[in-house]
Amino acid sequence: MPITCTVHESPKGRKYVRTYASGVVTGEDAIPVMEKMKPGQDWHGYGVLSVAEPNTDLQPEARRVFTSQQNVPVDKRPPTAMIVTSAPLRITISFVVRVSGSAPNTKFFGNEAEGTKWLEAEP
Repeated sequence: MPITCTVHESPKGRKYVRTYASGVVTGEDAIPVMEKMKPGQDWHGYGVLSVAEPNTDLQPEARRVFTSQQNVPVDKRPPTAMIVTSAPLRITISFVVRVSGSAPNTKFFGNEAEGTKWLEAEP
């Protein structure tokens, strides 16, 4: 499976979803992830620690699904820490984040420890 998700709790009690993507990620792969983050669902309000392997191919349908929060006010979107080491993939994801309006809630990091630390500090 191109995306795996696990729920974690930080030392300070902040819950977050760690997503791990590799290979080809399609819209069908992205839908179940985003469904669980909607209001009333299991992961609503959780922060996100998103790890993408360098070989990850984020298909256009997946990008569309991941930008589906456009109708959610920016201040209601969860903080998202992105761990992307591939420069081309980082550029693509950065563009998608800006277009979706999620840039204020999203930051890129070089490793998971930095991303987790940032999530811990977010409200």
